Amino acid sequence: MKKFTIPCNFGSEKHPFAVYVGSYSCKGRHPLEFQARWLSEMRSGAVPSEVMESFHKLLVIAEENAVSFEELCMYALGQANEEKPSQEQTSTNIPTAAVPFPIENHVEVLLDAAALRQCFDSSFNLLLITMAEEGQVWQISLIVRAEKTAELKTKIEAREIGLSELDHYGTIQFKKAAKSAQISEDERRALREKFVAENCS
Repeated sequence: MKKFTIPCNFGSEKHPFAVYVGSYSCKGRHPLEFQARWLSEMRSGAVPSEVMESFHKLLVIAEENAVSFEELCMYALGQANEEKPSQEQTSTNIPTAAVPFPIENHVEVLLDAAALRQCFDSSFNLLLITMAEEGQVWQISLIVRAEKTAELKTKIEAREIGLSELDHYGTIQFKKAAKSAQISEDERRALREKFVAENCS
């Protein structure tokens, strides 16, 4: 569980108030609902509406991308504080817009060199890449030489190269912005079949 100190409203004044965020599992409820209610009933205070909205947005992002709500809050609030270092520590800036989120870059082989032998004279792999850049999740399929696959996988997952550099390593088959880092097996199968139909006939 993580503690965040936020400026809350007490009449015409603002004072710091600590809220706590942990693994959240109450579907359909705001993550600060009970703490905000306690603050209102017991201290006659109010969590600012923009703060409530921001925590709700972070929860939605965490659920859609299957990441820890607690870690996402730490990441988003840390980013916000880095951008505004002049603010007091008790005035944590909660972002109200879309935030970057800690999606791990991931590379998997959709079709290996053996499966693609019918398509190419040399050894190639078809990769499926999931990566986060500028607060957006991207899904990319890339055809790359087999001997370069391990090196590329290491660099992508270590965030040593970005989206714009992928075409230096191979040929991008498709690229799309996605709402989630999750890719279903049906989507994987469709990508394999589409690639074979377009390149191996």
